[in-house]
Amino acid sequence: GKDSMKNDYVHGNIKISILPTLLISVVSRIPDVRRSVSMELKEKGEWIYIVGLPTKDEMAGSEYFEELGIRDGKVPKVDFKVVEAYRKLRDAIYQGLVTAAHDVSDGGLATALSEMAFSGGIGMEVDLRELPYKGVEREDFALFSESPGRIVVSVKKGREKEFKEVLGGFAKRIGVAVERKVLVIRDFSGRVIVEEGLEDLKKAWRETLKEL
Repeated sequence: GKDSMKNDYVHGNIKISILPTLLISVVSRIPDVRRSVSMELKEKGEWIYIVGLPTKDEMAGSEYFEELGIRDGKVPKVDFKVVEAYRKLRDAIYQGLVTAAHDVSDGGLATALSEMAFSGGIGMEVDLRELPYKGVEREDFALFSESPGRIVVSVKKGREKEFKEVLGGFAKRIGVAVERKVLVIRDFSGRVIVEEGLEDLKKAWRETLKEL
């Protein structure tokens, strides 16, 4: 592990300093690094799944509530049943079924989907009606909740059935990678509530660095 209370990045005359933070790193041995999976989408037509436990209205301390200045909500709780899902996902990755994987953490599902799409330059269409979700039917909570134990993955075309057999009930298809360079999200009634170009999403993501 590692702990550090000062983190600076310097490039030419530009210096970005991160606030004093405790960092904990965990290193694990990967039997075959060639089977490791990065987060960016790889190919249009691949199905998008969410792996792990249901999304809940666990908004306390979230980036979304911080942005809105809200000091309320339920604190996210870890359910260690998710360990089984992680083991199954590991098996699916080792079998070459998964082409991309990204954890759902700061910023929730909306951020994870955006990062996967713009980093690969491939669009995505997602339907919240398919999302395993427990709570008040609020699309903003579904998109920005930071419930732990969730990973978004894309699955190699033609091997979706194998993937489902390995993951069982721990995976639910929520979308598909598309040729258009946009992120489209449908709400609980099927109405489009998000349709943003990948370049605009990437620009918004980069803008936050200027605030440091």
